[in-house]
Amino acid sequence: RMPALTVKCTLARSRSENRIEVGGTCRAAIVITRQIAMDVTYDPASDSYRGTYKGEMNGLAQLAGKRKGDAVEFQVTWPEDLNGDRSAMMAIESSGDGVMHLRMSDKTSPGGPVEVMWDLTFRR
Repeated sequence: RMPALTVKCTLARSRSENRIEVGGTCRAAIVITRQIAMDVTYDPASDSYRGTYKGEMNGLAQLAGKRKGDAVEFQVTWPEDLNGDRSAMMAIESSGDGVMHLRMSDKTSPGGPVEVMWDLTFRR
């Protein structure tokens, strides 16, 4: 397992009543830079969230989720196989004090166990 890295992100967000868009660039160490983006819409009729996520190198993923306490848990569907399948789980949790946690869980290899792949904390 890799040691924890400090990741610095420059993000912009746009929000309306039932939609939030976030995008920007994250850097870890000197050599790792990644563009990330998320566009999520809340549907009050079904009490569910749907949208897209871009952060992995295999393209735009589809998100479908529900609120559980202070978090929204998403089923992630990748556009192509990643670690042996096209699915993963993402959780976004806000503590309400300008801190947001974003966690991705997936298989580490085809047929392998599901593990937390990354767990990011964003502070304003």
